Amino acid sequence: MAYICQDCGVVKEDASSICNPINEEYKHKSCSTGSVEVCEENVSEMKYSCGCGNVSANPLHLCNPTRLE
Repeated sequence: MAYICQDCGVVKEDASSICNPINEEYKHKSCSTGSVEVCEENVSEMKYSCGCGNVSANPLHLCNPTRLE
């Protein structure tokens, strides 16, 4: 079972390694979070941004994702 961080969108198998975990199957598409709120240890995993200024490790969690360079 996978867990997703409700703050930054990082997906991990171990819920204890995520700041604000929720079971991934219950997570609806949202526009992740502003970069200020990203879990500090997961900043490097933020690979996508959105036109509204939010970032995520997973493009499915953004309303208009683009890959960061």
